[in-house]
Amino acid sequence: MFETREDLQEKVYLSLGESGTLLKGDDYFDEEHEVGLAIDVVIRELGVSFPLTNATLCYWAVERGKRHSFDIIRASSARKFRYKQIHLNQRFAHYDILIDKMDEQFAYALESNAELAGIKGLLFIHYIKPGFVYDEYGRDISHEIEV
Repeated sequence: MFETREDLQEKVYLSLGESGTLLKGDDYFDEEHEVGLAIDVVIRELGVSFPLTNATLCYWAVERGKRHSFDIIRASSARKFRYKQIHLNQRFAHYDILIDKMDEQFAYALESNAELAGIKGLLFIHYIKPGFVYDEYGRDISHEIEV
């Protein structure tokens, strides 16, 4: 049960564990902290208001908050990407798998749980990969390849 937005924000931040340190901001109660942005998306997606007393909505608010936080972490990782450091690509793959799995679980819950009926959400915001392809010499050949 969450009495205020801050209660939800704290729970989401704590549920991220060590991954929470990858989010920017001085204090997770600060509106400018990136977990606060994830909470804003959750509130719009689930259409919830506070106090939030429905146990099912509380659970999914935390889960969707984690999902959107991971999406923010993935996007911030993209800024740090350099193509010479290919191992960073594994981080994208792991976040992609994690976020897709979380979206699938939520989509299933929307279909099978009567307590979530009527929630349309902002589901399935897809991350569009850059699609750049380089040859063995580091030249961009993205436009030469047929899909």
